[in-house]
Amino acid sequence: MNEAEELLRAALTRVSSGLAEHVLRVADEAARLATIHDVDRDAARIAALGHDILRAHSPERLLQIADEQGYAADAVDRMEPILLHGPLAVAILREQYKVIDADVLGAVAAHTTARPGMTKLQKLIFIADKI
Repeated sequence: MNEAEELLRAALTRVSSGLAEHVLRVADEAARLATIHDVDRDAARIAALGHDILRAHSPERLLQIADEQGYAADAVDRMEPILLHGPLAVAILREQYKVIDADVLGAVAAHTTARPGMTKLQKLIFIADKI
């Protein structure tokens, strides 16, 4: 287990049991799908463990984090701040959890709404989160 994975697993002890269980199920499913679709299992596991790192925050707190990060939240983000939890997690994963893989960070950013041009890993995390 690498440092990022250890830190992300430790972070799960600070969220609700329901959210922690969801994240672990997504990590298991991501690893399973990675094997089938020839995607790096370690990258899939890290992306899955980090995908909801900000999910428990209130809408108000997510908007505050967006302001702190200088993130240009659009009108939709402001109406539904929960959509920000993926994109805003990128800076936190990079700074606090030592995640540097651009594909992993892209998977976390896009896991809620998806986006055009997603990589195999990014699609895999999107699907693992939904199923």
